[in-house]
Amino acid sequence: MVHAFLIHILRASNAEDTGLCRVLYSCVFGAEKSPDDPRPHGEERDRLLCNEQILAVARQVESMCQLQQQASGRPPADLQSQSLDESVHLQEAPGGAFHLAAGDPFQELRTVVWQGVISLGFALVLDAHENLLLVESTLRLLSCLLDHLQCSIWARHSGAWL
Repeated sequence: MVHAFLIHILRASNAEDTGLCRVLYSCVFGAEKSPDDPRPHGEERDRLLCNEQILAVARQVESMCQLQQQASGRPPADLQSQSLDESVHLQEAPGGAFHLAAGDPFQELRTVVWQGVISLGFALVLDAHENLLLVESTLRLLSCLLDHLQCSIWARHSGAWL
């Protein structure tokens, strides 16, 4: 089961902006509530917990993307230097999967499948037993659709029609 989908900005590892990771979009399916906390749960508290979990995933995806770029020997600014008119080869885009231990930040063990396209990170948070090949191809499809939409918007803005 998919628990969350998020899109966030990927910053270069040498970026001058050392602020927090910026999440552009997130959708959570069935938010968790902390059972260890004796205080009453309210909507605001649950929303803050959910936001913290999403930010933790986004930071880890950003770190994984930076590590993968460093290991491949590519300059850290490769993702940020691509412009809208350059074609993005999704097979060459950085991506991967990692596990989140129970309690960090979710109550149960979760798997995150991610992909970096241009300067955006896409991530799906799922149960640990999900079919990773199917999830990865779904994530690539979503990235491809967004890239196509972005190119269509850019073409309309510049006066050309695809």
